[in-house]
Amino acid sequence: MSNYAPSPDFVQRTFPPELDNRWPLKPDMVFYSGNGKVFQLDTPDDWNIRIFSNGHFEIHRPSQEDVSTIQANNKRSEMISHALEAPTFEIFEPNGEAYKLDVNGYKTFIDANQSKSVRRDGSQVLILPNAIEYQSKDKDFAIHRVTNGIVRVIFKLCKLELNFCPSDLFFMARHMEEKNGQMTRRKCFQQGLCPHLLKP
Repeated sequence: MSNYAPSPDFVQRTFPPELDNRWPLKPDMVFYSGNGKVFQLDTPDDWNIRIFSNGHFEIHRPSQEDVSTIQANNKRSEMISHALEAPTFEIFEPNGEAYKLDVNGYKTFIDANQSKSVRRDGSQVLILPNAIEYQSKDKDFAIHRVTNGIVRVIFKLCKLELNFCPSDLFFMARHMEEKNGQMTRRKCFQQGLCPHLLKP
């Protein structure tokens, strides 16, 4: 269903062998692997998610003109494709300023707190306190990125939750199960240490 793999071509340099840790196959998992610097995840909707150790975060959708980027300083850029027109760019600065750019560089200021409209692939962006959440068209998976760089990906159909803390090079996968109206989580894989993400 999903693949978690290194992205050496994107990092643009070769890592020493001690950083190229191939994580083992677990019997109750999808398969994951990594090189200790870049988390890369492919979702069922063909989104490619890249999470860097410095907190930089990207989502590449099937259309090459539909990309979301959040820098380590929380500056967010949305490249949005259109059916018959050139893509547009929405920039959200850490100081609260937000504006739209066209391909000619023309700037139009916009409301930084607005919930974003639905994209061509049917996904949407939700603006939350101290976080941004990207939801797929059918809401069968969601990507939650907190301002401190922590990323949580939830696959609702297979009830799997993936947690990433790039600054600590930490990754954890948990199975989710609802019992008596409450969601419980069972850890099935962990790489690295990040105490505040180990809480239920």
